[in-house]
Amino acid sequence: GSGGAARALGVSLELILAVDCSSSVEPEEFTLQMQGIADAFRDPVVQQAIRGAAPNGIAVTLVQWSGASMHSQATDWMLVSNKDDAENAAQAIESAPRFMRWGATAIGEAISFSKELFEENGFEGLRKVIDVSGDGISNQGTFPIFAREEAVKEGITINGLAILNDEPSLDHYYRQQVMAGPRSFVEHA
Repeated sequence: GSGGAARALGVSLELILAVDCSSSVEPEEFTLQMQGIADAFRDPVVQQAIRGAAPNGIAVTLVQWSGASMHSQATDWMLVSNKDDAENAAQAIESAPRFMRWGATAIGEAISFSKELFEENGFEGLRKVIDVSGDGISNQGTFPIFAREEAVKEGITINGLAILNDEPSLDHYYRQQVMAGPRSFVEHA
């Protein structure tokens, strides 16, 4: 649009939490992912880091994904700059419904979908990060390495949270195929 666009708000981090909702994700695993994220926002250490994140804290949104064309932005972008914001974000995340309960595991497509959400979100982060959590290797759609390459070109970091119930070596797969960018990491649950 010409003229009317508000300037994007500068934040230290734009964070997309991309949560696997494919067929293999049992209700308990879904709850584990969502509750884990909500708990993180309630963690005093995390809250302190957010308060110290100048300017204006961080912007966060939650994406649920499964197969190649199955994605949903489950919460709006939220500005989190203090304890109250963090609590609100925790509540929004833990009360978000599960938008899909079936489908393949298309990690590459989840990355591509998430990458687009950084555009026009009203924020301009010093860092842009996608945290991908899931319990399986990608079995549909674009290979994660190709989607990851496109994201890295745009300065996006991708971290992985591998749930090791079904695939004991999933964290290695995430390290090789998913994780990318400065200060990226893989954790396992």
